[in-house]
Formats: sequence, structure tokens, C-alpha cells
Amino acid sequence: MKSNKIIKYLLITIGVIFGILFIDLARTVIFKTEPLIVISTKNDNNVKISNSILYKTYNCNGEIYIESLTSKFDCPLIEKTISITQNNKDVCVDGIDYFYEDEDYRYYFSCFKSNYITITINDKEYPLKSALNSKIITINDLEGKLQFYKESKKEDKINNTIKLVAQNNKCSTKTEKIYTYNRIEYYYDCSNDSYLLDINNETISISKALQSGAVTIDKLKELGLNITTKEIKNEITEVKKEENVKIEKDDESKIDAPADNNEIIINSPELVFIKNNNSSQIMVTIYQDNNYEYYYYTPNNGDYSIKYNNKYYTIKNALNKNIITLSSLQGLGLDYYKKKITKVNDKINDEKIDTGSKNIKLIDKSQGSMCASAIDYFYEDAQYKYYFTCMKSGSMYLLINGKEYPLKTALNNKITTIKELEENGIYFLKQSKNLVTK
Repeated sequence: MKSNKIIKYLLITIGVIFGILFIDLARTVIFKTEPLIVISTKNDNNVKISNSILYKTYNCNGEIYIESLTSKFDCPLIEKTISITQNNKDVCVDGIDYFYEDEDYRYYFSCFKSNYITITINDKEYPLKSALNSKIITINDLEGKLQFYKESKKEDKINNTIKLVAQNNKCSTKTEKIYTYNRIEYYYDCSNDSYLLDINNETISISKALQSGAVTIDKLKELGLNITTKEIKNEITEVKKEENVKIEKDDESKIDAPADNNEIIINSPELVFIKNNNSSQIMVTIYQDNNYEYYYYTPNNGDYSIKYNNKYYTIKNALNKNIITLSSLQGLGLDYYKKKITKVNDKINDEKIDTGSKNIKLIDKSQGSMCASAIDYFYEDAQYKYYFTCMKSGSMYLLINGKEYPLKTALNNKITTIKELEENGIYFLKQSKNLVTK
């Protein structure tokens, strides 16, 4: 009798346990929730996996999927609803605008527009570069939605002979900033020696070599340079004009530049966006030297300023006061552009040009000097943009019936045409304006 009671209680206990497990399973199936009775949990690529006694559940972005203990399951891919807004459709300066890179490719636009593109996902807006660098979207998400180009990183465009040249002197700051890209500042250790680069027997500073594309950070590391990095800890901050923001007027005075060290600068310059009522974009000149004018375009309904030590400065004023440099603007989130200043001797007088047959020769005066790898557009017509694969258009001349002209000057002043050049055996690389790509 006693043994029968034990069996009876054992069966009741087993029944209760299975009843609870069945109720828990039914609750999970009906209400699509995680189980109440959980033996273990783990997170796998942001997917929460809960193991119960008889089954397991996968929490895929709030959606619960029930599977057996032995099954393998991958959360279904969720199609992202992405909308893209470009705020500078009326103004887009020709040039190579790199906006992202991965292990294999650099991605770019054929004009400068990346700072004016906004990505909207689930009613939240992100700047294009921030969305990619923060992994909110991937480059594959943009395919078919945004026209862009890519170039391989596996092959160097120029087979340069590069050497480090020691200067036999230490730098006072122990490290020297050489490059700013994508909110990362790059430094090298110059506590024992400062260096220049010898590239194809031409001496150039490390900073200029990086900016021109003649050398990469990885190449500098291969040469033995001790490279350190520092992240710029600021985002573009939006400030309303109603907050009584006082922006310092432009002047030519100088102040000490912010100290460079290997720790995060608390009072580092910040790029801020200040709203205003300007509905159109304006070209703002920020600097000018003997050869180039440097400028940027304001976004719609606002402008950029630099905030430093709780004061606001125009971009030009911040440059004049050494608060920022031209090379640091990209790191702060603002791309600037430059255009060559037309000198008096570049202009063509109103002279009669022989419209008959022309004997034309192309003269390359850049031979023997370094040519920085980049797409150099020098002319365009109704169908094509014509370019070189390195920055040398300013060194190219045409000898037309014994008289020499700069290439761009001759084309822009209609002294000759692309057709006439081709008739004389002179051909250039060209890109169709109707090119269909990703």
C-alpha cells in the first residue's frame, strides 16, 4: 500500500511538472513571449536565445521564434526602410569625395556632397558618414538607392620608392600630428628624431604626402614609423539662433593653438550647426593663398561655426586664430574645397585664332616630378568629363601652330576642341555624364 502511494504521488508530481511545462509552452506560443522557465540564456549577435527544458526561443528584434533544442535557426533578415535626402542638389563641386572605406574598397562620389546627405531610418535622421561608421547601415544597404563609385585598395596606383629621412632633431611636443581622417587624428613619435619622406628622389613632409595620397598610414608603419591615434570626441551639434549665440567677428589676430597631446582634449574645437533663416546655400571663402581660394558651402537653413572654450567663431576666424587648421576641418566633419586663382597671364586676349588646320602637340611638364594619385577633371562637354588619374592638369600644355597654351586655358577659351585634339592623335580618359553605376 505504501509503495502504491509513492507511485501515485510520483505520477502526480510528474503530471504537475509536465502540466506547468505545457502551460508555459502554450503561453509562449499564444502570446509570443519568452518562456517563464529558463535554464540558460545567451546573446549571439544581439539575438537573445532562451533555453527551456523542452524547447528554446530566439528573440529577433522583439519577435519570438520557438525551436527545438537541437535545431539551428537564423533570425530572418529585416528589410530596412531607408530614405535618403540630399540638401545640396543645386550645388555639387566636381571632385573625388571619399565618404567611406572598408578592408577592400574606398567609396566615393564624383562631386563633393557627402556632408549634405542624410539617412532616415525609422523616423530617425543620421548624417551619411555617421550612419556608416556607426554600423547603423552598411554600404550594401545603399546599393540601388544612391549612386556612388568604389576603388580597390589592394593595388597601389603609383609604384613609388619611399624612404624615411631622419632630420637629426627632436620635436618639442614629442609627437607630431600628421593627418586627420574620419574623426581620427594620426600622430608619429618624434621624441628621438623628426622625419621627412623621400618619394622618387623628392623630399616632402609626411603630412603633405598623406594629404596628396602619395603614401598611406599602413605604408608609414611598414617603414617603421611609430604611429599613434586620437579620436576627436565631438559630433556636429545643432544650436538654435534663439539661444543668443554670439559669434566672434572675423579678424586677423592670432591666439595660441590648442595643445596637442596623446590624451582626449576636453576643450577641443567643436563644429556646430547654427540654424538661421537662409533658405539657399552660400559659398563662404575661408582662406586664400597665392594659388588657391579655399571655401565651403553652407547647408540650407543654417551655417557652421567653431565652438572653442565656450566661444563661437566663424570658420575663417577660427583659422586666423590658429584654433583649427585646414587639414583638421575634415576630421571635425566639414569638407572644404579649393579652386585655382586665375592669374592675369592665364587669360587669353581677344586675338584672332587661325580656324584652319592646326598642328597640335601635347607637352607634359610634370615629367620627373611626383604626381599625387587622384581623379583630376580638367574639362567637360555635353557628353563627357575628361580627366587624368593623378593631379597634373596644371602642368599640361598644348603647342598649337608653334604657340604654347595651358591645356585648360586652350579648351576653356575655345582655342581648340577635343575633336581637334583627337584629330591630332591626342586622346584623354573620359567619363560619361550618363554613366549608370551603383
